Amino acid sequence: MAIKHTMLAIIPIGDLEVGVKIAFNFTKGSPDYWNPTGGHWEQGWGPEIEFLSAEPYKDGKSTAATFSAEAFNMLASNWLESERGQQEAVDAVEDRDNE
Repeated sequence: MAIKHTMLAIIPIGDLEVGVKIAFNFTKGSPDYWNPTGGHWEQGWGPEIEFLSAEPYKDGKSTAATFSAEAFNMLASNWLESERGQQEAVDAVEDRDNE
């Protein structure tokens, strides 16, 4: 079941850094598991992360965007799909789960 989460991220663009609040759906993955009926291990799967929206964020509050909303969402979506973005999303969810 997908659960909506938000996270704050700093996305580098050349020499600039853009603060972003990203909303995304998160579906937990599953580790490999033993299938007692078949007598073998089954392969698990990683989490699924689906981009929903983004908004500019600075100094603890939403701010006006330097880019169009479409460009801003594209920037945040591409970052979230990156290896770093995926890991930061998983970390954000785990941090909330451990609170």
